[in-house]
Amino acid sequence: MKKTLVISILFVLELIIASCGGMKNIKIAPEKVSAIKKIVIIPMESPPLKLDPYISKNPPFAGYLAGISSSLVSIPDATTHLFGAYGVLFSSILILATLPETLNKTSAMEKTLDEILRNEETWKPSTVIANLVADRLSKFPYYKVIVDKEEQKYPAIQKMSNLGFYDRAKVMERWYVEENQPFDYSDYTTKDIDCIMGVGIYAYGLNAPGDLWMFIHLKVIDLKSGELLGKAVKFDTGNRVDLENLFNNNAEKLKKEVIVISQPLIEDCLNSCGLLK
Repeated sequence: MKKTLVISILFVLELIIASCGGMKNIKIAPEKVSAIKKIVIIPMESPPLKLDPYISKNPPFAGYLAGISSSLVSIPDATTHLFGAYGVLFSSILILATLPETLNKTSAMEKTLDEILRNEETWKPSTVIANLVADRLSKFPYYKVIVDKEEQKYPAIQKMSNLGFYDRAKVMERWYVEENQPFDYSDYTTKDIDCIMGVGIYAYGLNAPGDLWMFIHLKVIDLKSGELLGKAVKFDTGNRVDLENLFNNNAEKLKKEVIVISQPLIEDCLNSCGLLK
């Protein structure tokens, strides 16, 4: 367990170092904030939940997996393999976990990440967070906020489903750092929209003995000029959760914990961008 915990801590620290480098915050100029009235929020592609091997090999997670192995969806090793972690879908959550060989062999089917993320039954935390951002901004009467129903894929040379975990994180980081606008938002130009806000989870996971960690990033783009108005990245590396029954009832408890940890991060991101005027 001690070795696993050290690896997990180093993993999170690596993400922190990345976020403290090129992933700086930019505050929107006050005069430009005043001009923002109508915002479209676009959730960025959700990453898998990274499970510490100690969590995934021990109760209650391992016992829960054993009970549902006949319907477990396993993602091919080549797309997600990292330190023995394999992509699985259960309780509607896409997860990177260390699985016993018996579970790998009894999985019902294999799919790519792209296929799973298109599945309406898959829980998409980036979409949840985008709606929380909209709820927060809607408390101000001068903002009209719309949340796009579809997640936006990050621009990548390769398909995200062909990338390992760290490579996926690098693609997300590149999207945040790049100031030029890689997407075509011309469909919105006739709808009197002032700016586009991309909201996403850079990475999130669960470490032993039960620390839920998360990085959230967002970018605000002027729709007419394509100019980057502001951006922010915030993280919480240790929100302790009770592991008992965490994945029961369609992982309802875990999904609630994701909301709990993300709300202050959302507040910090919007403050850093100057939108909570």
